[in-house]
Amino acid sequence: MVAGSGVMKKEVVIDALHHLLGRLTSIMAKELLCGQHVVAVRDEEIALSGGLISMIPHKTKRGAASLATLKVYEGVPPPYDKTKRVVILNALKVLRLQKGHKHCLLRRLSKEVG
Repeated sequence: MVAGSGVMKKEVVIDALHHLLGRLTSIMAKELLCGQHVVAVRDEEIALSGGLISMIPHKTKRGAASLATLKVYEGVPPPYDKTKRVVILNALKVLRLQKGHKHCLLRRLSKEVG
């Protein structure tokens, strides 16, 4: 997520399509705690496997300040539809979820639970 010259990008746009929730949030949390600005788009297509986990220690001052730099969107809104989006290979469902394991998309869970 860091640019090749060792300088952090101003804002990283992550395409969350079919990423596993736990792996994606842990990677995003590390970036946020380092001061990186993160934007996640298409979050309705995040895959859930296993239990829900906490993302950032939001009750601390550092965690609250880091969480303020996170933007999460359903779909791809206009300012980010023309920017390059990053795919995190360590969090992709097709690479990390073993065959036969159950999963569901956040969109379906939100629709059924409310």
